[in-house]
Amino acid sequence: MTRRKRKTPPWKAVRDLPNLIGPDRPSVAEDETKSLAVADAVDPDARRMAQWLVDTLDDHAHLRAARIALLFRTGAKPNADGQVRTGKAKKAALLHRLGFENADFLVTLNADAWPDYSLRQRLALLDHELTHCAVSVAGKYVERGNVPAFEASLEDDHVETHPDVEDEDGRILIRYVKRRKPGGPPLCRVRKHDVEEFVAVARRWGAAADRGRGLVDLMNPPDEGQLLMEFD
Repeated sequence: MTRRKRKTPPWKAVRDLPNLIGPDRPSVAEDETKSLAVADAVDPDARRMAQWLVDTLDDHAHLRAARIALLFRTGAKPNADGQVRTGKAKKAALLHRLGFENADFLVTLNADAWPDYSLRQRLALLDHELTHCAVSVAGKYVERGNVPAFEASLEDDHVETHPDVEDEDGRILIRYVKRRKPGGPPLCRVRKHDVEEFVAVARRWGAAADRGRGLVDLMNPPDEGQLLMEFD
């Protein structure tokens, strides 16, 4: 019988972590944050997995100019509905007391649940929390003849041009990354979920609600359009 050759996870090849920053010390000892631990102390692969997602997925391209602190929290308690938070992303302008310098975002994962997740579940959780990390986008109406020059001036900050969206003067809308000042860091924000629904409502009505239909279409049939990977 021929043994199946094991595939090496692609993030194992990640050497540089320009966006997933690390602190100066391996743990967090302050009383108010005693339940927190830095990623490398829980799973040395976690930051590499997150960096690989940022490097690989176009949806996270804007994060290639961001600094993300990744922490694990132990002892998470269920809320009033019996749910235990698996992860959370929020803006974090300064985290000096945790050993981080000028992080744009703080992503916190459940350290107690992480060991029980499959690789695919870990990637999905990291992808989910990274998707919460977004930048603010501004819009400007530009004369059609000036669109190419304006797009070129934006360089990587250009998000999208809407040729069918006009103002009363016939100028078209161009969306771009909003920054505090020219050449400065982008304004960060936490993105909300695209879909919010109750399991009981979905069980009763299926995809009858428009807000749930897009998610159902993506997940049925399963794996259609998803990131497929095989690991032993």
